[in-house]
Amino acid sequence: MTGTPAELAEFLAGIGIEPASLVAYGPLAATRHDSSSDLSVERLPGADDLPADLRVDVAVVDARDCDDVRRVGALLARLRDVHAQRVVVLVAGIARNDLLALRFEPTKHAFEGAEVFLSNAGITDKRRDWNNARHWAHPENFDRYRW
Repeated sequence: MTGTPAELAEFLAGIGIEPASLVAYGPLAATRHDSSSDLSVERLPGADDLPADLRVDVAVVDARDCDDVRRVGALLARLRDVHAQRVVVLVAGIARNDLLALRFEPTKHAFEGAEVFLSNAGITDKRRDWNNARHWAHPENFDRYRW
């Protein structure tokens, strides 16, 4: 059973995501866009064929039917790094460790029997305060502390 865009929007709202723009890949993209929703649901090609100017708030990848970890991993990494602020993945046949290695965090939610993983650039790509010149050298502490 494939969910409709309204069901997908309701699911995303349930996990606290209200996207300004949305793109879907996989069986979810096969459903038709209903006019009552302002979300754009499209079918995306493989990772190498993604349009260079694609920028969305949320990308949803339905990988329940795909067991090819390399293909799905390449698509997820490209969407996460270049095209989307947040990426939601629905999986059934891909190992949990493969998604953890790609910086996807498991959620406690499920969508039509699939596990849901999330990559959020706002959470995972925080600026590191310790990695700047202000913390490298403290001449006032040279005689106080032994490093």
